[in-house]
Amino acid sequence: MRRFGVWSLRSRKFLSLSYGQRRLTLVARAFVSDAPVLLLDEVFNGLDAKAKLKLRRALAAPRERHAWIITSHRPEELPANVTHRAYMSGGRLSVERPHAVAASAVRKAERRVPSRAKRAHGVDSHRGQWLFRIANADIFRDYRPVIRQLEWTVNRGEHWAILGANGSGKSTLLTLIHGDVHPALGGTIERQGVPFGTHIETWKRRVGWLSPELQADHYLAKSLEEIVISGRYASVGLNDAPTRADRQAATRWLRFFGIEQLRERGPRQVSYGQMRLALIARAMVNDPELLLLDEPCTGLDGDVREHVLNVLQSIAEAGTQLVLAVHDVGDIVPAVERVLKIGKGGRVTLSTR
Repeated sequence: MRRFGVWSLRSRKFLSLSYGQRRLTLVARAFVSDAPVLLLDEVFNGLDAKAKLKLRRALAAPRERHAWIITSHRPEELPANVTHRAYMSGGRLSVERPHAVAASAVRKAERRVPSRAKRAHGVDSHRGQWLFRIANADIFRDYRPVIRQLEWTVNRGEHWAILGANGSGKSTLLTLIHGDVHPALGGTIERQGVPFGTHIETWKRRVGWLSPELQADHYLAKSLEEIVISGRYASVGLNDAPTRADRQAATRWLRFFGIEQLRERGPRQVSYGQMRLALIARAMVNDPELLLLDEPCTGLDGDVREHVLNVLQSIAEAGTQLVLAVHDVGDIVPAVERVLKIGKGGRVTLSTR
């Protein structure tokens, strides 16, 4: 626990930790084992740069008793002492990298964002107006302060990236914007078109939401189509039978992401990457004004990651605003020109790229 920086968290409940802190705890759990071989599936997912360095050093230490096998979508993250490499493509294992690897269930052709997703009013006519603004906000999670004295205004037409270490409060800030947590007494958040006293669902239907936790939240869904349709109601699961309009909207975005043929499959019948595409389709199904993305490329292979980043850039160009929390600056699309960084003690700095 000391090696991986989670000793100070030892008395905390597991589900009170951030996504990255939970990942680090599970890494420590694997290393404490006396097993001769560690099987590590996408072990670098959700880790900040400092944590990745610690893990690479642990894997490279010659005194360690473990052999290991790692699956990874990002070979550049692997430690330098890898002795063998194998590649999976089309259900076959090879020791040499194939010249071309097909993208899993993703058509690589360029796509245009479905026309109804483009902002009908045009973004330029509203540029300079604020979309949401946060003032004098201290933000707590599980009774712990994570962000201090936040002053932040996001204007229409702006796209933002949120950076910070594991546990710094990136995900919590996104949930504040979404409406799932609130500033401590004395702080405020205002959302354009949502006056005080308005039910938060009014705002949520204007906002698309994606986080790693949604992967687990929707694990019991009957089908990918049901998952996408649930985005119409900002719900987990459906309370009523889907309408014709629900199915048409879901079809549009399932087709856009190249997974329409998987619409009847459940979450356990598709890959992690295909499930992530379905969740992004869910986030877009209401043609949102604002798309909140928490580590959108976590768990995606190189081809699907490139596809998702191209799609996000197209979505931004079509008028939907992006606020995305990432560890890897390579996951920030060109449309994002503004950065909010959460530092030690929950202090925030704002800058441009």
